[in-house]
Amino acid sequence: MLIVQMSLRDAYLSCYNGVQLCAWSIVLVRAMLAAQQSGDYRSVFMTSYIDLTIAQALTALETMHALCGIVKSPVLANVLQFAGRTHALAVTLLLPELQRTPASAALVFTWAGSDVVRYSYGLGSVVAKSPLAGRRRWYSALTWLRYSLFIIMYPCGALAEAALLYDALPASKRGWGRVTMPNAWNFSWDYHAFLIVVLLAYAPLFLQLYTHMLRQRRRKLKAE
Repeated sequence: MLIVQMSLRDAYLSCYNGVQLCAWSIVLVRAMLAAQQSGDYRSVFMTSYIDLTIAQALTALETMHALCGIVKSPVLANVLQFAGRTHALAVTLLLPELQRTPASAALVFTWAGSDVVRYSYGLGSVVAKSPLAGRRRWYSALTWLRYSLFIIMYPCGALAEAALLYDALPASKRGWGRVTMPNAWNFSWDYHAFLIVVLLAYAPLFLQLYTHMLRQRRRKLKAE
């Protein structure tokens, strides 16, 4: 019997990627079933938001992975991606009028679809080191999918996030999210102004992350 030894780092990453793969697969399946049963997009977010929130919360660990050197990934890119996603999700959860929009359904499908592939690749990267992995043709195909699917999915996800934040502008203009003085913290906050700044910054930040991912794609596929 062949015993495959695995480093502590690889064991942890395989568990993390496996858990996330299961979580995002559940989100994707729930969303697909909801769309199929209802015949439209209106119930997609409401059907899958609990699993979506749990899976997204777990991605906070990826910033820690980058900080601790567990994975070779830019910390800033991880922080920006996590913050952008979490902000869009929080706004959608807090404003019921956003939860039955095309943008909320697009958010679920683009996040879940891209992350099922991403975590499949992360898990496959560990498995591929095993002597049982064989000739690894499956891994080459998975690598291509991981570094190609984002070309379409990432812009779609960013547009969905931006659309949800844009749709939140009327509520924020009426005072939603605003903190006024006096209060216990002696602090004021104009969320409407913050939201406008975030929307204006979306395009340049998206281009920065997108070009970084395209550079990663060229390096990775060339190495393969």
